[in-house]
Amino acid sequence: MSDNSRNLIWHYYAESLGAPMILAIALAEASNDFGAGISEKIEDLAAKTRQSRRAVQLQLRRLELSGFLSRETSGGGRGILASYKLNLVMLVTEKTDA
Repeated sequence: MSDNSRNLIWHYYAESLGAPMILAIALAEASNDFGAGISEKIEDLAAKTRQSRRAVQLQLRRLELSGFLSRETSGGGRGILASYKLNLVMLVTEKTDA
């Protein structure tokens, strides 16, 4: 768990309400201090964030499309986890530019 990543989410994440924020915090807690190394199961993220599996999948996809989340490695199907990385630099840059 990374306190650094989680604190950046709390202070700078633009989607500061609701389910996207909760998912971003769950991802930050699973990452290292650089936002990398996230390999949580969808089911675990759904349970942590109290959302459906499908809602988590859709939010992960939106985070990827926004550039805030990227895949380090692709999952190979059922039971094989993808590895993700948060773009923490994007967070701080967007907040300071605004």
